[in-house]
Amino acid sequence: MSKAKELKTYVHKLYVIDEEKKVAKLKNKRCPRCGSVMAHHVQGNERWHCGKCGYTEFIVKAAPQQPKEKRPERQEKKKK
Repeated sequence: MSKAKELKTYVHKLYVIDEEKKVAKLKNKRCPRCGSVMAHHVQGNERWHCGKCGYTEFIVKAAPQQPKEKRPERQEKKKK
């Protein structure tokens, strides 16, 4: 395979092309420290990682909130 063909298939994985607006948008995030493209890792702890400078952002998913149980109303004792 030629280098040009390998590069073309790789570049397709990095961008999403919007046909209507004629814009190519990057799929992954950019590193806030050095500006290169970050990798998204799902195995183990889900995280974004920059291979160039080593910056890592861990993704913390909040546990689904369960509805609060309604306490039974207290019945007042009748005085005789």
